Amino acid sequence: MTRKAVIIVVALILVVGVVIGDSSGDKSLSPVEAFCAPTLYKDKCVSTISPVAANASAGPKDFLRAALVATMEEEKIWIEKAVAMKNDSFVPADNKALDDCKQFLEMGVRDLQSALAMVDDNELQGVYDEVDEFRNWLSGNLAFQDMCQEQIDNPDLKTRLQDGLRNATQLTTNALVLFAELSTILRSLNIPLEVNPKLTR
Repeated sequence: MTRKAVIIVVALILVVGVVIGDSSGDKSLSPVEAFCAPTLYKDKCVSTISPVAANASAGPKDFLRAALVATMEEEKIWIEKAVAMKNDSFVPADNKALDDCKQFLEMGVRDLQSALAMVDDNELQGVYDEVDEFRNWLSGNLAFQDMCQEQIDNPDLKTRLQDGLRNATQLTTNALVLFAELSTILRSLNIPLEVNPKLTR
């Protein structure tokens, strides 16, 4: 992971601790709003999870899954766009940079697929027990997005990628926070879990 990405992740976790402390006591929140309370992009989180929450049988594991799926689908869109942005009028280095960017995004998608498979293969307790693994995958995905953009020297291309990937970055950040703060979120929803001694949180 790049140093920039590490700093971003650490800063996010510190900020999240403050946000959840301010919001967890609000008893007027809906279950989706309470679930999304610690995220930095709350409106985006709520709009991502609300369609799933419309199913009365949906629970926190379904919400986590929805956050991962939305992130992965957005990133797949930008893999296709990175390919479509290649142009014969560009210098070879620009097209090579877009190829490299695509490869980094594909690596991020593979991490998201691994995270999604772990959610699907476990009950909520099992997901909670592997929180550190989810955090690794999602922070790694942020790093891959950052590395993708770092390949681009062409200012116009770089701006287009940065603007385009903003939604994917925000979705990834929200998903990272949801897993990082899962124990606090579940307590706010009165959902008990066994404490995992592997977790240092």
